[in-house]
Amino acid sequence: MIGRIGKLVREGSPSTRGGLFVPQPLIIKSYQALIMETSTPVVKKPFYKKKWVWAVAVVLLIIIGSSGEPSAPTNNSTETTSGTEQAEVPEVAIEVTATKLIADYKANEISADGMYKDKLVKVTGVVGSIAKDILDNPYVTLTNETAYGIESVQCFFSKADEANLSSVAKDTRITLQGRVSGKSLTNVLVKECEISS
Repeated sequence: MIGRIGKLVREGSPSTRGGLFVPQPLIIKSYQALIMETSTPVVKKPFYKKKWVWAVAVVLLIIIGSSGEPSAPTNNSTETTSGTEQAEVPEVAIEVTATKLIADYKANEISADGMYKDKLVKVTGVVGSIAKDILDNPYVTLTNETAYGIESVQCFFSKADEANLSSVAKDTRITLQGRVSGKSLTNVLVKECEISS
């Protein structure tokens, strides 16, 4: 490239002194134009258009959605107007399959929250996984038996229940009892779970 420019400059230059080149303003401008024409500018992508940024964001959303502290138990006792407590009436659990629970939340999350949220449920389904979340809380997922997908019912247990969960096997049918806390990204979350007989 420099040889071509030198040749262009020497041939187009009307004045040379003893073989030395004397640059002319017009020649310098054409040299600059030629350099600008042959060089390509480096353009960086904005950070939000890079694939690794989106991958990290998705992983963080999954971690945040699947983790959570078990909600505090609610007090189910009833008080009379005189201030004395009556005997606690045991709450009857709603019996539902994991497939129906997932389908209800998938069809209409607001309606499903009205039916199940903060209520005691007995969920029956096939075990998809037995694991711990990032806060070391054990959980069992019950899969959707009628459709292939990533939706499941995620039942969280206390750390004291780890011994009971060691006998649970994947792909077996099980009934778990707990309190529904709503839906995360893809899972219906059930807290305060225990294995039901």
